[in-house]
Amino acid sequence: MRLEFTLDEPLWQYDIVWGDHTFVVAVRSHDAVGPVTLNQASMSIDFAVERGGEMVTAIIPLQMLVDPYRAYLNGEGIWYHEYHNNGTHAWVNMRPPHPGVITLVGSSVIPEFPVASIVIAAATAPLLGLLTHRRIRTSRSPTHLSGNRTGCTLWYS
Repeated sequence: MRLEFTLDEPLWQYDIVWGDHTFVVAVRSHDAVGPVTLNQASMSIDFAVERGGEMVTAIIPLQMLVDPYRAYLNGEGIWYHEYHNNGTHAWVNMRPPHPGVITLVGSSVIPEFPVASIVIAAATAPLLGLLTHRRIRTSRSPTHLSGNRTGCTLWYS
């Protein structure tokens, strides 16, 4: 077993803007790290490393990309470890063996647009209102006064 640590690791910070949200993704490494991009379709973030062989720690907001993660270098799986999660961010550590593009794939990303949920809510609201109205109207029926002993209520409109 080998234990390694480093001092004065540079911190690279990138703002990821998605709709009206801005997320800060930080990457710590002695390697030069390229810009971080969010790919919503593949539920991943990508960034380049120049030299390889150095430890790289990505600090990922959980509101943007949800764990568990998988790590790839130029499309091939590499060793990684999520060693800290404080409830808002996850720290994912890896050592890419050579230069290239690191891709961290999560289990989900921020939703693209909440329009679908708004449309569904707007479509079901009238149905719920109609069902509630009928239930209230039925429960107020005066069956005990009408002499109807069958339990059925007759309404005339």
